[in-house]
Amino acid sequence: MRPPAPPFSHPARAGVLGRSAGIFRRSAGMFRRSAGMAMICAAITGCTPPPDLQGRVAPIDTSAPWPTLFSSAQLAQNTAPNAARSSTFATSTDGLAARAAALRARATRLNEPVLDAASRRRLQAAIARHN
Repeated sequence: MRPPAPPFSHPARAGVLGRSAGIFRRSAGMFRRSAGMAMICAAITGCTPPPDLQGRVAPIDTSAPWPTLFSSAQLAQNTAPNAARSSTFATSTDGLAARAAALRARATRLNEPVLDAASRRRLQAAIARHN
């Protein structure tokens, strides 16, 4: 007498359980191979010597005085008059105002209906014909 077959080898279930079990088995093998390759790459990069950074950074001049630090009030006093007189500031403000106006006009156009009344009626009539 023959021993009973496992549940996934039954012909009616083989299409469902047999294939899916094979997929899980294959994906687990791929995961193990991927994890193994990642561990090998990490080990190889861990064995390399650190890069030589000498000569890439400018040497520090120890005889130079400390930089002057300003408070935020001093910075505000120094920059406000210069910014008001600057022609580039006025130009950038005008450009910014023009860009804001263009964006507002675009937003208004985007809020308008997409279809005019005649097109809407024509499409609704076509829908009614096909239903």
